[in-house]
Amino acid sequence: MSNKKDAASLLKRYLIARIPLIVLKTIETARALDMIRDVSLELVQEGWLDGKSFYAHTMSKGVYNLFTNQAVGNTGSSVLSAMDFTVKLLRQDQKLNQTMVLTEVPDISGENGDSQRILDLISLASEMYGTVIVFYNNSVWNTLQWHGLIVTLDMPDEEEMYALIKGQLDGNRSQVTIEWDDSNVKEAAATLAGVTQIEATNVMSALLVKGIVKKEDMAEVRSAKNRLFSNISGLERIDVDPAMKDVGGLRACATGWTRRRNC
Repeated sequence: MSNKKDAASLLKRYLIARIPLIVLKTIETARALDMIRDVSLELVQEGWLDGKSFYAHTMSKGVYNLFTNQAVGNTGSSVLSAMDFTVKLLRQDQKLNQTMVLTEVPDISGENGDSQRILDLISLASEMYGTVIVFYNNSVWNTLQWHGLIVTLDMPDEEEMYALIKGQLDGNRSQVTIEWDDSNVKEAAATLAGVTQIEATNVMSALLVKGIVKKEDMAEVRSAKNRLFSNISGLERIDVDPAMKDVGGLRACATGWTRRRNC
């Protein structure tokens, strides 16, 4: 099971249980929102929750319905406005089982005005069987974390990357000549595993725009990953004999990049 499937399964259980705070650790906002949308659709189809009970907030869009993608009027674009909207929804409208996704929250690593405000919102959500999902990659103030649970969405693994690349290629076969067979797609997936979804999509888009994807383009895929990883702190390139890639503990090192502490 891929990391995304694991994360989605965990998220679904937490939403069914109406955990008041879910901290989602991710650097991929769009991919995480897609995952939450897919999970929420399952919950609605299975009768756990109402499709009108899912909202999200981003700085660019403000508050919007996660299902319809329609903006909620007169809420403002700031995260504080989104929190105020959620408080009104829970307290004044007395709506149960509401879910709010906050993709950009202020510092909640320690006790301060912002974390206290979030704590107050979580306490209200708990009373109304609501759930607040926050995207946050740092440690969370202990008093706040006691009210919730953590879900980690790592970057795409080989399984997810294979589906992503295959889908992108298949979706363009009517306009682009694709010389790759399944083994090439698998090689590309293994090569790009560990980069973000948007980075992988960009790499493949750069190949597709040429009008033909050739076998030898795999070299460009490897080169693109090297360029992407060369700017990541804490990574260094190592040379590993391909025959050794399945030896215990070395599989993660087979692509040539690893965190210094691992290999």
